[in-house]
Amino acid sequence: MEEVSDKQWFVAKTRANQERAIRERLTEMNIETYLPTRMEIRIRRDRRKRIEVVVIPNTLFVCAEKKAALALPNHHGVPIKYMIDFMTRTLLVVPERQMRNFMSVMGVSDANVEINNDLMFEKGDKIRVVEGVFCGIEGELIRVEEKDKVLIRLDNIIACTMEVPSNYLEKI
Repeated sequence: MEEVSDKQWFVAKTRANQERAIRERLTEMNIETYLPTRMEIRIRRDRRKRIEVVVIPNTLFVCAEKKAALALPNHHGVPIKYMIDFMTRTLLVVPERQMRNFMSVMGVSDANVEINNDLMFEKGDKIRVVEGVFCGIEGELIRVEEKDKVLIRLDNIIACTMEVPSNYLEKI
């Protein structure tokens, strides 16, 4: 019989520039975390340097059971504070599917794909990407300057957009 996990994705706030250190500490404690980053090239005097840049400053995602998540700052002294969902007045939880979609989008280095407007979609359509590097991602379609873009939303946290050929999309 398969065991059901009560783990959830919580949004944790950190002090400035502490995201990586806290990620490492939680990893050592065998706590699953996700820190959205991207690689950038910075020019330093006489050289170019490739560095990892945090996409959402002072924010880290923690996957744990609620009791274990609350124990991190309270009993283990990890310097984090969890975001609160003001509607429910409980810890803000990112649904597993949204978190996986977000992680997939963040894992792709080049999000610009040439557009093909053969299929007709309307602004606000719920869609799924059926081909390409974003296959399986679901989101909401928006139109910007005659280009189709898929909007992936993590409620109350961040939204990511990517350009995808319309023939890679299907309505859901």
